[in-house]
Amino acid sequence: MILDRLLVRNLSFLTVTQGVAMATGLVTVGLLARALGPEGFGVLGFGTAFLAFFGIASGLGTDTYGARSIARDRAQLGSVVGLLLSLRLVLATLAYLIFAAVVLLSDWPERATIVLLIQGTGLWVTALVADFVFQALERQEVNGARLVVASLLTLGGVFLFVGSREDVAVAALVYVAAPALAAFGVLVYLFSLKSGGIRTNYLADFRSWPKTWPSVLKSSAPMAISGATYAVIFNTDTAMIGFLRSAEEVGEYSAAMRILLIAMVPAGLLLSPFFPRLSNAFGDKEKMHDVAVAFAKTILLVGFPLAGGGYLFADEIMVLVFGPEFANSASVLRLLMISLLIIHLRMTIGPALTAWNAEHAHMIASVIGAGANVGLNFLLIPQWGTTGAAWASIASHVVILVGFSIIFLRRFSWLPVIQISKGVLFLAIAVVSTLVFLHLAGGHLTTPLSRFLAGGGVFALTFSIPALRFGWPFGASGDMSGRPPIN
Repeated sequence: MILDRLLVRNLSFLTVTQGVAMATGLVTVGLLARALGPEGFGVLGFGTAFLAFFGIASGLGTDTYGARSIARDRAQLGSVVGLLLSLRLVLATLAYLIFAAVVLLSDWPERATIVLLIQGTGLWVTALVADFVFQALERQEVNGARLVVASLLTLGGVFLFVGSREDVAVAALVYVAAPALAAFGVLVYLFSLKSGGIRTNYLADFRSWPKTWPSVLKSSAPMAISGATYAVIFNTDTAMIGFLRSAEEVGEYSAAMRILLIAMVPAGLLLSPFFPRLSNAFGDKEKMHDVAVAFAKTILLVGFPLAGGGYLFADEIMVLVFGPEFANSASVLRLLMISLLIIHLRMTIGPALTAWNAEHAHMIASVIGAGANVGLNFLLIPQWGTTGAAWASIASHVVILVGFSIIFLRRFSWLPVIQISKGVLFLAIAVVSTLVFLHLAGGHLTTPLSRFLAGGGVFALTFSIPALRFGWPFGASGDMSGRPPIN
C-alpha cells in the first residue's frame, strides 16, 4: 500500500507521542503503586472502574458521531463542535449528580467516598476533550500533544505530591487536574483557528442546540451502546473484585489491568488517522478494501508484539514497574495479554463496521460480549478471584471477535485472513526465538531488568526483521489519497 504524505505525517506524530505517553504512563503508575501500596492503589482502581459506568453518559457515542460527520463534510465543523460540546457538558453534569448521590448514599469508608467524589469531576474533563475534531481534520499532532502534556503533568503531579499511603485523595486530584489542563489548552487552540468556520459558526445556532440534541443522541445511540459495552468489559471485573474480594486484590488486578490499558493506547491512537479514511472510502469497494487492509496490518504490527512481549515478560514487568509487592499479579497479566491479542484481532475489523454504517450490528455483537463478561464475572470471581476475572475477559473478547467476523464477512464478503496469518507467523517466530535465547542465556541473566532488556531485544528483532523483510505492513496494495488538513 502506498501511504500518502498526510497519513505518514499523522502516523509519525502518533508513533512519537504514543511512545512518550506510554513510557511516562509506566513510570507514573510505578511511582503511584510504590507510594500507595496494593490497598491504596486498589482504592483508586475501584474508583476508576466504578466511575466508568457513569462516564458512559459523558460521551454517548458523540466522539464517533462527530468525527464521522466532520470527516464527511468539513463545512459542518463549527456547528458540530458547538452542538456536541454543549450536549456533553449537560450529560456530564447529570451523570455527576447521579454518581455523587450513589456515592454519598453508600456505606463506604470516608477515604473511599472522598476519592470517588474527586474522581467523578473527571466527567467534565472527558466531556471537553475535543479529540474527535482533530481526528476528522487529520491533525493528529494536536491529539498527540494533548496526550503527552497530560501524561507529563500527571507524572509531575504524582512525583511532587504523592509520597505516602495517605495520599490517595491527592493522587485522585492529580489524575483529574492534569488531563483538564491539557484539554483546556486544546480548546483554546481550537477556538483560535481562523478557518473551518469555528469563530463564525460556533455560537451561530446555539439557541437551536437543545432541539437538536435528541436527534444527535438517536444517531449516536448504537455507538454509545457499543462504547458502553467496552466500559462494562474493562471495568466490571475490577468493580466486582472490589465488592466481593479484598482491597489488596483490587490493587493487584488494577496493576495488571493498567498494563493492559497502556498497551492498548497505540492501537487507539493509530485508529485516529485511519478512521476518516475508512469513513471517506465508504461506497468505493476497492478503496474500502485497501484502507481496511492497511489498517489491519498496522494494528497487528503494533498489537501482536505488545501482547507477545507482555506475556513472555509478565514477571519482569510487574516487578520492574510496580515493585515486589505486586509480583503475584504476573499470572493475571499473562491472561490479560491473551485478551490484548484478541482485542487487536477484533480491532482489525471493528472500526470499519462503525465507519461503514454497520454500527447497529456492531452494537449487537458488543452487547452480547458484554453480557457474557458480566455473567462470567458473577460465576468466576467469587471462587477464583482475579484469575476468574481475567478468564472472563478473554471469553468476552472472543465472543465479540466472532460476532464482528460474522457481520463483516456477511456484509463485505471478505476478512483480513492473510494479514492475520502473517502476523501470527511472525509472532510465533519471535516467541520461539526468545524462549530459546532465554533458555540458553538464562544463567547470565540474573535480574528482572537484564532478562527484560536482553530478552525483549531479541523478541523485538525476531518479530520486526521478518515482518519488514516480507513487506509487512507496507506492501503494495493500492493507493490512499488524502485531503489537506485545515490550516
